[in-house]
Amino acid sequence: MPPLASGTPNTSSHLPKLRINGLWYGSPYIELTDTLYIVGGGFLSTIEYKGKGYFAGKSHQIKATVIPLPGMGGSAPKKQVVKGLWHEKSKFTKGPHVSSSTGDFHDVVSKSKEIITAVGGEKDGSQGEYETRKLWNLVAKGIREGDYELATRDKNRIENEQRQMRKDEAAEERKWQLKHFKKHESDPIYENLGKLAKLTPPEEDCYKFLVNWPESLAR
Repeated sequence: MPPLASGTPNTSSHLPKLRINGLWYGSPYIELTDTLYIVGGGFLSTIEYKGKGYFAGKSHQIKATVIPLPGMGGSAPKKQVVKGLWHEKSKFTKGPHVSSSTGDFHDVVSKSKEIITAVGGEKDGSQGEYETRKLWNLVAKGIREGDYELATRDKNRIENEQRQMRKDEAAEERKWQLKHFKKHESDPIYENLGKLAKLTPPEEDCYKFLVNWPESLAR
């Protein structure tokens, strides 16, 4: 696996898709879907996220499979599998860790609740106007409190404002200026690792962080 200039091994990873389920029943909740891949260190991890079916099953299901990439396995186990619920517990179901005392891979339920502070891109670490937690604050509030009129109204406001911004940019022949990232039309790390795992599409663009941390984090 070709290393980066810093000597750190290359890794290609993706994020699952997010959707809101349960709107028809008046009980909305967040669900993760799709299959994602992590390639690096001589291994391929395939992670499947599934939700509850129409008539059976559970919400927040996860299945992760780790296998050595061709020619890179060495003496490592040929296959390891983890199954469970990503918001509660998951266990090894195949591989050397199955025979351990618990077989647990990740246990969210038994751990004490973590307090997370969101850090934004402003100098003082606060969220900027278009950062997720601030932009979607009223939508999230409406969903949490069951006020779907508020959630829908503010969601429509955000989407309409964004559409108008794109129209204004096109009319003025200008593009949105990125603050913390630079877009690259190709990603050689993804392309090289993608070949090993036969990922599709074979080519992807990418955004690279400009390492301009908020001053509150750079101290």
